[in-house]
Amino acid sequence: MSNRFSLKSSRKSSRTIRKNKPKISNSSVAWWAYDFYKLRNSIVHGNKVNFEKLRFKKGYWFSQMDVATLVFADCLEEIILSKKILKPRRKYWEKLADEFLENRGVKIWEKHHKVLGWIK
Repeated sequence: MSNRFSLKSSRKSSRTIRKNKPKISNSSVAWWAYDFYKLRNSIVHGNKVNFEKLRFKKGYWFSQMDVATLVFADCLEEIILSKKILKPRRKYWEKLADEFLENRGVKIWEKHHKVLGWIK
């Protein structure tokens, strides 16, 4: 995730994943992917999941699944454009993402990475 979505303006942070191991630095989107994978594992293995964990962040209207849809669309966009499978205009993909956000209450037409707080 860090390699695919790393920009100069990407927010970064460090976490300790295992005891007695050094902190790992990653972009916010990479940490989101890590946390989403852990959430997915909890659901799949039948563990109790607090409802708040299904929200993206406190104060946001987005669910983790909303964000996963956007990240999946970004990954698909990059694969399509890098492999030249289709030749869509980037503006078309951005418009779809903007409409997705607008339907969830975001009135500002900004790239969703900024809205989600992943870039400065």
